[in-house]
Amino acid sequence: MPTSRAYVAKSFKLATTISALIIILAMALSIFIYLMPNKFQLGLLITIYQFSNEILFIAFIFIFLFIIFKSYRFIKTTDSPSEELMKMSPAIIIWLCIIFYGSIFFINDTDCKNYKYNETLNGGRKEFKGKKYLINICGSGVSDNDLFGSSMDRVQMTVLNEQEEVLAKRNYKIFWDGGPGLDPIEISQDSIRYRDDSDPDGEPRTLTMPPSKLDWIAARFPIFNLLIYP
Repeated sequence: MPTSRAYVAKSFKLATTISALIIILAMALSIFIYLMPNKFQLGLLITIYQFSNEILFIAFIFIFLFIIFKSYRFIKTTDSPSEELMKMSPAIIIWLCIIFYGSIFFINDTDCKNYKYNETLNGGRKEFKGKKYLINICGSGVSDNDLFGSSMDRVQMTVLNEQEEVLAKRNYKIFWDGGPGLDPIEISQDSIRYRDDSDPDGEPRTLTMPPSKLDWIAARFPIFNLLIYP
């Protein structure tokens, strides 16, 4: 039977194959969009950008179902699943760490040093139900390159308590050339309301204050935060 090292090597080989397929598909899509008439390019790019969270969610579901299927086959075809699972544990731990830290790198690309919007979008020190909080609103810069640009800025709103512990995070997009997303966040007695320009409906979203335990957990796992609060 395979050893722990063999399982790690096999997992990296599978990941390499999947990554190669994703790159090929991305390149094919890029070429297809590039060859399209200009009047269709912008509309398709904006549509892909607006539904990026939904596309990520669907991809996550397919990956999850694939893992469930492989696990089912593994249990059915292995004489001692518990023993083999112990051998697989190093590979599982390695990939969990890669997914966790990779999601932080790829999802949270905001830059509070160069793109801090507290003054513009009504962030800063606020008070809810007698307790003080700090609301930081940071962006990542406008994406406006010819092929993949959408003139939108990916923004992250972070809520911290007086001890500067992160309590909640929300990700949304702003179209700086105009639109409802430029409205500052709205502060009420028990909530924060904000607008996401990538939302086709344009309806304001709400963060209840103080944030819940689920908000606290989601703030520490970027991929889950994106899936729970797209």
